Amino acid sequence: MDFAQNITELIQGNMPLAFGVAFLSGFITSLTPCVYPVIGITVAVFGASEAKSKLHALSLSATFVAGLAIMYTSLGVVAGLTGMLFGSLMSNPWLIGVIAVLFIVLSLGMFGVYEMQLPSAIRNRLGRAGGVGYLGALVMGLVSGVVAAPCAGPMVSGILVYVGTVRSPVLGGFLLFAYSIGMGLLFLVVGTFAMSLPKSGKWLDGVKDILGSILLVVAAYFLWGAIGPLRELFPSSDIFMWVGIAAAVVGLGLIVASHTTFYKGKRAVYLAARTIALVLLVAGASTGIYSLLKEEPSALEWRSDLEAGLAEAEAAGKPVMIDFTAEWCAACHEIEKMTFNDPKVSRVLAGFVIIQLDMTENSDEDEVIMKRYGVTGLPAVIVFNAKGKEVGRINEFKKPAEFLEILGKVE
Repeated sequence: MDFAQNITELIQGNMPLAFGVAFLSGFITSLTPCVYPVIGITVAVFGASEAKSKLHALSLSATFVAGLAIMYTSLGVVAGLTGMLFGSLMSNPWLIGVIAVLFIVLSLGMFGVYEMQLPSAIRNRLGRAGGVGYLGALVMGLVSGVVAAPCAGPMVSGILVYVGTVRSPVLGGFLLFAYSIGMGLLFLVVGTFAMSLPKSGKWLDGVKDILGSILLVVAAYFLWGAIGPLRELFPSSDIFMWVGIAAAVVGLGLIVASHTTFYKGKRAVYLAARTIALVLLVAGASTGIYSLLKEEPSALEWRSDLEAGLAEAEAAGKPVMIDFTAEWCAACHEIEKMTFNDPKVSRVLAGFVIIQLDMTENSDEDEVIMKRYGVTGLPAVIVFNAKGKEVGRINEFKKPAEFLEILGKVE
């Protein structure tokens, strides 16, 4: 049984537990990789803000969390009104592309290409209402909710399955509000004490360069998942992986040298060293990571026709595994490369009829099939025994040993 179903069954009929689970799910999401870059940006922005006391920093941080709450509470209300599920939304390649562009824009700000400031007339008006910092914190909270969406999907989908079933906008709003408060707790602590950090010096420029590079690598990850041909640029090879890691390490060293030594000499040398450092760090980290993630050609005998595959399994008395995948689903490719192609998993799957359904186009027919099997987003892998009974499913990456446990449930 998948994570979303576990969450749904857990919260049914127990509202106090439902709110507790929603809050805890939000806190767990704040510890996931999608949120790491946002934490760094929060430290940089709040640390360099105009907060004059911890109380002021606390109020800015609370405004940031309010932005998160607005984003996710609205999602809960919409789910209650329409039954729309979060997983389906996050399976949209256009939305993934928007997130990637957002990371790129944020990275340019880290590199000093532009300053995120409103026109002076608007800043003056906002100043009379408490300062531009509050609006910036609110907008950052809204944006961060979108940025964290890929990691939030497995947690939120179970809540939204329940909300979509009962179709209660009030319940949906309150549950997602609890989720957003749990997710914002870490930001509240970090933002409150960020003003205690040093606020100037070349070290901060170095930190911003590193943060900007991380944002570009994450943007490349999202684009890698959304654009099929882009994945061909990263050969699946241990050599490429280690060369990429070595280049990233050299780039990181050059960034440190640029902001501790080179900036004291000729400006041309400093700019050249900094540019080379950023290129090496971003390109090296991207090459290393995506060479590792790119899947090898599969030796498994996949069926692409659902009905024909099911008929074959019934006639042969074999269990079935259905893999819902898409060109733009990076996690799907990760499962195929690291889990399905594992020798032990492959040997077990040889006794299955395995069906792989391509949901790239997200057509009406695709949506009918996904609704038929209760799939709310990708990745999704469902395992059935020889009698056609579902024995387990996954909606996130599972290691081979974990997936073998699910396959072992087949009678």
